[in-house]
Amino acid sequence: MTSPITPHQTRYEIKTVVPIHRIPDFQHRLEMHPAAFRITYPDRRINNIYFDDHQLSSYQDNLIGTANREKLRLRWYGETGEPKQAVMELKAKKNKLGWKKRAAIDLNDIPLQGLPIDELTSRLKDRLPPDLRLKLELRDCPVTYNRYRRSYFEDATGLIRLTLDKDLAFQDLQVKTRLTFDDCQTCEGFGILEIKFSSMDDLAGIDVIRDLDLRMTKFSKYVFGLRKETVLG
Repeated sequence: MTSPITPHQTRYEIKTVVPIHRIPDFQHRLEMHPAAFRITYPDRRINNIYFDDHQLSSYQDNLIGTANREKLRLRWYGETGEPKQAVMELKAKKNKLGWKKRAAIDLNDIPLQGLPIDELTSRLKDRLPPDLRLKLELRDCPVTYNRYRRSYFEDATGLIRLTLDKDLAFQDLQVKTRLTFDDCQTCEGFGILEIKFSSMDDLAGIDVIRDLDLRMTKFSKYVFGLRKETVLG
């Protein structure tokens, strides 16, 4: 069983879509910001497989803005389509506050590349703690895959984190019989900036948003991948 969520683990994740031609300007403003942002981790590729039920309830909840909603995804890092380690994440949101429950999964004996899609859930669920296993049983359909390259920044206090995602690509798994990761649709015209801060540090987070002169937007990579829309800068 995963541990209960505490107030220190709840956080705001504020997003904005950044046209690709504006990213250098944003990075310059970040370098000059009085909060002294710095790179905290080398860029890396993030891969996600999202799960939903047959009614696509998580997708519908996001579209209509349900106050209490959840997304379940399998995440791994790196260029390979055959990871040895991954993390199952339940991403929950209540109004504007979000939190995660996570469990590491050993994939040494589960080669994802070429795996029949209808076998994925059954191969994963017995490796999860009971609460996340139940969530996967309720959302047992692998629906979409996405990947992107992420840059990481943090202010001098360590209270405010920023991530910038570029080179987004996605794939609809509902029309496939086996997992493959080399035939994705790419979206190179924009990046996704997220500002992340604890619910205990909301004033500092609001100051950063104001100083960077950012216009916040609603954006879900899961929803975007399913709708196959184009974001224009």
